[in-house]
Amino acid sequence: MVNAVIVTYKPDFKQIIRTIESLESQINKIFVVDNTPHEEINTKFYKEYKNINPAKIEIISLKKNMGIALAQNIGIKAALDNRCNYILLSDQDTIYPNNYINKMIGLYKELENGNSICSISPAFYDCNKKIVNDFIIKRSLFIKRSKRKDNVVDAFEVIASGQIIKTEALLLIGLMDENLFIDWVDSEWCWRAKNKGFRIIGHYGITIKHTLGNITVNNRILRSSERYYYMTRNGIFLAINNKNISIACRFGIVVKVIEYIVAYTLLNKPRLVNFTTMLQGVYDGLKKNMGRRERRS
Repeated sequence: MVNAVIVTYKPDFKQIIRTIESLESQINKIFVVDNTPHEEINTKFYKEYKNINPAKIEIISLKKNMGIALAQNIGIKAALDNRCNYILLSDQDTIYPNNYINKMIGLYKELENGNSICSISPAFYDCNKKIVNDFIIKRSLFIKRSKRKDNVVDAFEVIASGQIIKTEALLLIGLMDENLFIDWVDSEWCWRAKNKGFRIIGHYGITIKHTLGNITVNNRILRSSERYYYMTRNGIFLAINNKNISIACRFGIVVKVIEYIVAYTLLNKPRLVNFTTMLQGVYDGLKKNMGRRERRS
């Protein structure tokens, strides 16, 4: 039995409906957890989606942006209360192929055979870059990605969207780290899982369609200055404080943060706002000012 948790934020209703329709017939129950501020998403959703089955889909409106980690945790707890063997995590813009769940769970069971596998994830086609992303199999001073000659790989970390987690393993590993709010949340959970001896499987045989960020410049995904804040803050915080990764990995994350600051200052306007926001992120990461960002006057 598989339940799904879809986290939304100011969703495009046509897009989220496509996501739900690609999953609905494959899933026991879908929990949509909405982070859109000051809105009750239910009314709009029911107006747009005439074929909604209330027994199959439950919408949880948080009415403020509580962050992806907390929203995922709320959805996960609801999914657990509804009883399931597996939980699928999804973003609002991911499209799943037919028979996705059966194929993924089938492979999971085939590979498990006494091994400590906590989750399985598909390859994903990035609709912005128009490429299939390779799995990260090692994070040291530099990132090492898998070769596609192997259909199934042991990943070091995966994105949350499309990831199917076994509930027994989830209860041992723990929920998402709400202090991170957004960015690096899926990575941190994977590091925790690996440190506890679990395997994370990446499967090239099944591909989902997913969109990262907005547009790309020089093969880089552009986001808002607010996202850059969390990317740099959480990167610095994890590099200094996370005990589940190696020292070389921590240095690699610091290098990545420096790369963010240089690249997103030069490539994306407003440059000064991006630069100062990321510097604030570095400062807050060093000072352990975590959770939702409090606006400075």
